[in-house]
Amino acid sequence: MPDISEIQSEVLAVTTVRGSDEELKPRDLAIGASVEVAELLDLYKWGAEPADKEVVGNELADVAIYVMRLANALDIDLGAEVQRKLGVNAEEYSKP
Repeated sequence: MPDISEIQSEVLAVTTVRGSDEELKPRDLAIGASVEVAELLDLYKWGAEPADKEVVGNELADVAIYVMRLANALDIDLGAEVQRKLGVNAEEYSKP
């Protein structure tokens, strides 16, 4: 299974070929990610539990792709940042 950084590189390659992110600002991509999160939340509205795991997976993938597009626009290695943040969280939450 590829790691986050490898998938982020693949997202960059796809968006570069399509030219889809050339005119977008980080703000646009952050808004796009928010819209995708809202679509995920919509599956759970009114206390519902989505029966179709594939639908949830598709929405999660959309969220992840937008986040990776934003990271690419800001030249952030998302895999490295996730690992760094996990370390910060482990240290913070291990304190009594």
